[in-house]
Amino acid sequence: MQQLIESGRIADIILVLFALEIVGFALLQRLTWRAPKLADLIGTLLSGLFLIAALRSGLTGADWTVTATFLTAALLSHLFDLWRRWPSS
Repeated sequence: MQQLIESGRIADIILVLFALEIVGFALLQRLTWRAPKLADLIGTLLSGLFLIAALRSGLTGADWTVTATFLTAALLSHLFDLWRRWPSS
């Protein structure tokens, strides 16, 4: 387990699971029309993706600017998600 985390491979596994989740949502929506549309989830999905990318860059010793860029992208996608969900009254 230590090797899995220190090498950053844990982030790779999470990213694969993340991709499977997106495919699952797309298939479920297409087959049943009951799942959330991917367009409605894009902010949440992107912020999660960027956070995992930041984790991977931190674990693998990437330059701090790479990690900071991923964290900034996560923040911006999170804010975008909040903006989309905010009720307009």
